[in-house]
Amino acid sequence: MRFGGNLFRVSNITADGRAHPWAAVSSYAALWSNSMTGPTSGHVLFRFLTPTAFAGTEATVLFPLPHLVFTNLLRR
Repeated sequence: MRFGGNLFRVSNITADGRAHPWAAVSSYAALWSNSMTGPTSGHVLFRFLTPTAFAGTEATVLFPLPHLVFTNLLRR
């Protein structure tokens, strides 16, 4: 993978929480359900721990801007 002028080799990818503490998988239904219960009902917290890019209308956006994150989730 090339990032800027540097070449990186991906050595491992996982979504298994047992393999790495930052790995996880969730369904859209679970995200919704979790956001509607408990003391923070109606709020969603996302922590992007790795570089995250979104396809904008004119170009790729290198930051997870709220309107891009939630527009993408609503489409699903």
